[in-house]
Amino acid sequence: MTESQFGITTISDEEFQFIKSLMYKETGIFLADHKKIMVQSRLNGRAKHFGLKSVSEYIARLRADHGFFNSELTELINRITTNKTDFFRENHHFEFLKDTFFPSLEEKASKNGKKYPKNLVQRLLDGRGAVHTRDHLP
Repeated sequence: MTESQFGITTISDEEFQFIKSLMYKETGIFLADHKKIMVQSRLNGRAKHFGLKSVSEYIARLRADHGFFNSELTELINRITTNKTDFFRENHHFEFLKDTFFPSLEEKASKNGKKYPKNLVQRLLDGRGAVHTRDHLP
């Protein structure tokens, strides 16, 4: 842990490497080195939640306390990952499915003498997307 010019403690390179390795092992997400500040920022709230003085203390607790690690892993992943929520909110997204994706999927399946499972895309989409998908599946 080091202190920045603004008096904010920052995680060490070794602590960041621990989080990088953990994220890759658990999610397959590779965090580039320039994401260190982002990781620290996103984990700062978790450290405060547990009454810890720094993200370094939070990481130390993850490493030392197996029960804490297991109970905190999902929240840690959620904090670090960016959850994009604007997929399939605009009409052109659905037009792409109807005009490009579904015809391509059906063509590839028929070339192989197969029919794609009707519920395949329905499982991938929810809400309006599932309704739209249902209308275009055989």
